[in-house]
Amino acid sequence: MKLTLITNDTEQLLLKKIVVAIISIFLLINLDAGIGANLLDMRKLVIPFIYLSLPILLLAKVIGWDILVVLRNQFVSMGVIVSLLNLIALLNDMSNPEQVSSYLKFTYGPLSIGILLSYLLFMYNRDVNYEVKLSRISKIFLLGATLVAVAASWFSVSAIISLNRVAALVDMSALQIVAVVLLNGYLYYGFQHKNLTEKMCRSSIFCCIVAAVVGVAYYVFAVGTADPKSVGPVIAVSLLCMLYGVVICYFTTIVGGKDHLTIKDAAYMDWHVIESYVFLTLMVFPPLSILGLFA
Repeated sequence: MKLTLITNDTEQLLLKKIVVAIISIFLLINLDAGIGANLLDMRKLVIPFIYLSLPILLLAKVIGWDILVVLRNQFVSMGVIVSLLNLIALLNDMSNPEQVSSYLKFTYGPLSIGILLSYLLFMYNRDVNYEVKLSRISKIFLLGATLVAVAASWFSVSAIISLNRVAALVDMSALQIVAVVLLNGYLYYGFQHKNLTEKMCRSSIFCCIVAAVVGVAYYVFAVGTADPKSVGPVIAVSLLCMLYGVVICYFTTIVGGKDHLTIKDAAYMDWHVIESYVFLTLMVFPPLSILGLFA
């Protein structure tokens, strides 16, 4: 009898959580439609989120419903990835001023959706800790699935499928910065008791921080030269450096990089990513202030 009561209470709580999640999403859609902002654009936001949510489903048989925990730890990274892809697409085509204005609303739109979805999944708590032990082949396969998901998201955002478009996401300077940060993270004393996946996951956050700080520093220098041609490449390097860092965080989360983190520690890592992204974009792509708007 007691077991039956516990089961009924659990089912009722789960039902309440599902109802709250549905209401929250409905209110978000209704708010976006009422304001007319069209932040929930299918091509620039919704479809990329769907693509980026697919790789973790490959582990459904291994961890069951705990894929919701992994998704919770991924959604902020997804939001930053989609936001960065929109900004990179903007940098590749700034010929039309109207297009620039329409793209800028996706600077924070995908990030806000990622934060909201992550917050909604905090309602789900696993009963026991788990540790996914994958073979090297499985990790390589998931890495391939991650790269395909990011590429598909990029094609959706940029609306062009071509090898030249893929080349826009590759920059040797950004790759070198990320490689140096990851190497330092691997040798960092504080990570000595972590496995390689956990080291990469934590070091990826430092990639975002370095991308933000170095990006702003060189952006200020480029602006000081009064040469518009030097500004674009500097912005591109900083955005791509941060993109690489967030993609590494996104991938390592799938293969166990955050398995041993508490909810508090996982949220702490997410906030570092959010702060780095917001700091960089507010410096490089500042919105028009209300005083400037009325002026």
